[in-house]
Amino acid sequence: MIKNAIHSIVFFDLDGTLFDQTGKAPVEVIEQIKTMESRGILPVISSGRSPFEIESTLKATGINSIVAMTGALVIIDGDIVYRSVIDKNTIDEFKDSIDFLDCNNKVTT
Repeated sequence: MIKNAIHSIVFFDLDGTLFDQTGKAPVEVIEQIKTMESRGILPVISSGRSPFEIESTLKATGINSIVAMTGALVIIDGDIVYRSVIDKNTIDEFKDSIDFLDCNNKVTT
């Protein structure tokens, strides 16, 4: 899609926007996505979900551009163009804090 001239971008949410009440993209929506692409409009799914969670939707709609995981991952035309990863030191510090709280009986489940 990017290889063709893009003049507009349309962002889709999933539930209640791209999906119907059954949690699927209706055939009519998929057809309109194809029409938009042929007119130089790039369809992008914008979701808090990961690409793995909506893999079947990506395949069914043919959309291969996504803003996923609440903006932590951006894929355009199948290529990762941005990702935000929590560095290992931050994860280790967080784990140490939880372990400390747990040892002092301050963590409840």
